[in-house]
Amino acid sequence: MNNKDILIVTLGTRDVQLPKSTAEEWFGEKSKKLYRPNIDRLVIPRVFGQAVLKHTKGYENNSGKQKQLLELEFPILKPALDFLRMESEEEKPGLNRIGKIIFIVTDQSTEIDERYRANDSIHFAELLKRIVPLHFDELSETDFQVKRVTDSVQDYVENSLRFFTYVKSDQLFNNFNSSRQNLYLLNLGGIDAINQSLSLALLNRFGEKVRQLSVSEEFGVASLTNFPIHYQRERESYQAKRLIENYNYSAIKTLNSLPEDVIKATESLDARLGFDFDRAKHKANAIRDTKLKRTILKSIQYAERNKVKELYRNARIKLENENYVDFLLRLYRLTEEYVRTQVGRLLPGIEVNVNKKRWESQIKAMRQDANYSNLFEATEKMNAPGGNGKIDISFQGVPAYLAIWKYYEPTEAKNFNLIISLNDLRNKSIGAHDFEPVSRPIIEKELKKNSASLEQLIASLDDIFLSSQDISGFDRINQEIFEALGRMQLNPM
Repeated sequence: MNNKDILIVTLGTRDVQLPKSTAEEWFGEKSKKLYRPNIDRLVIPRVFGQAVLKHTKGYENNSGKQKQLLELEFPILKPALDFLRMESEEEKPGLNRIGKIIFIVTDQSTEIDERYRANDSIHFAELLKRIVPLHFDELSETDFQVKRVTDSVQDYVENSLRFFTYVKSDQLFNNFNSSRQNLYLLNLGGIDAINQSLSLALLNRFGEKVRQLSVSEEFGVASLTNFPIHYQRERESYQAKRLIENYNYSAIKTLNSLPEDVIKATESLDARLGFDFDRAKHKANAIRDTKLKRTILKSIQYAERNKVKELYRNARIKLENENYVDFLLRLYRLTEEYVRTQVGRLLPGIEVNVNKKRWESQIKAMRQDANYSNLFEATEKMNAPGGNGKIDISFQGVPAYLAIWKYYEPTEAKNFNLIISLNDLRNKSIGAHDFEPVSRPIIEKELKKNSASLEQLIASLDDIFLSSQDISGFDRINQEIFEALGRMQLNPM
C-alpha cells in the first residue's frame, strides 16, 4: 500500500521568474513582450512559459539548455521543497516522502479575454516539471501531475465548487490512506477562490492530515502553518457540540482533535445511558478538569440513588431522538418499577420485590383479611389491558400493581394507565414479540383513544420525575462540558 505523501501546489504569476537581463540574452528584443512593464522579474506567464519551453526543448540531452533551465527561479516552490527535504520522519526521510506533486494551474479557453488568459499558469507547470528535478534529484518528471482549470477564473463561485468536487471525487484522493500519508498544501499562488476552496475541501475531508506550507519570499524560507490544526479543532468542537446536544456521546470518539477530558466526559455519559455506573465513574475519574469531574461524579451518584428518575431521563432522550421502540421499552420498565414502588408504599405489610410464588401467597393471605375486601371487589371489576378480561391481582405484574394503585389513588395512577394503553404497541414491536411498526403518529393515535396526547403524557411525567433543582440532568451536564471545552481551548493542557 502506498504510504508516500502528496504535495499540492497552486501556481500563479510569481511561481517562475527570470531576470530581464538573462531573458534579453536568450530572446533579444522579443524579451520585452514577456514581462510586465517596469517590473524586473514579473513575467507574463502564458507567453513567457511558451517561449522558455520552446527555447529549452531537447534539454534532456543538452547540458547547455539544462544550465539555462537552472537559471530560472521558482521562489515559492523551492523553499517549500527545501523545507520538506530537511524535515524527516521515520521511514520517510526528506523528499523521498513525496510520492506525487500536483500542480493546480489555469488554462482558460480562447473564448476568454486575452487579458485574463495571459496570466494562465499552465506552462509554468511544464517548466517546473523540467526545472525541479535538476535541483532536487529525488524527484523526476513522472512525480508530477497537472490539474487544469479551463473555465473563466472570474467565476468565483464556480471555481469554489469545482475544487470541492475535485477533492471529493478524484481517484488520487479516494486512494489516499489518511492513516499513513500526509497531504502537504502550498496554496500561495494563483486564484484566491481556488486556493480557499481547495484548502477548505481538503481540511473537511482529511482534517489534520493536511499540512499547509507558508513561504517567506523575502527570506526564501518555508514553514508549516497552524491553520489546519486550529481549523480542525474549531470544526470538531462544533461537531462535538451538535453530537452532545443530541446525546450521541458514542460518536464523539471519532473526533480526533478534542481535548481528552471531553472524550472522557462523553464516555462517562455514554456509559451512564446504559446504566453502567461503574464504568461511568471510572471514565469520570480520569478527567483532569476538577470542576467538570466533580459535576459528573455528583450526577452519577444522584442517578444511582434515583434509578427510576434516571430511567425516565433515559426514556426522554430516546423520545427526543425519535427512537420510539426504545422509548416504549423504557417507559414500560419505568412503569413497572414505579407502580410496584407505589404498591409497596400503600401496602407496607406486603413485600413487592419477590418472586411469583411469594406474591401469590401474600395475595391469598390478603383475601382472608376483611380489611382488603373492598380492594378485591374493586379490582376484579377493572378491565385488563387490551380488553383481555378482568384484572386478577394474584397474577404478579404491572396490571396488578397498577390496579392496586388505581384503587387507592386513582388520580395519581391515571398517567400510568395511559402508559399501559401503549403496552400493546410495545408487545407487537421489534422490541418484544413481533415486527409491527412504532412511530410518533402511531403512539399519538393510541393515546387519542383515551383523550390524551403524547405531549400531555410527557408533561405529566415531567412533573413527577424531573425537577428544576435536579443536578444530574443530561442537559445540565452537557452545558458543563461546553463550558469546560471553552476553558480547555483557551488554556490547552
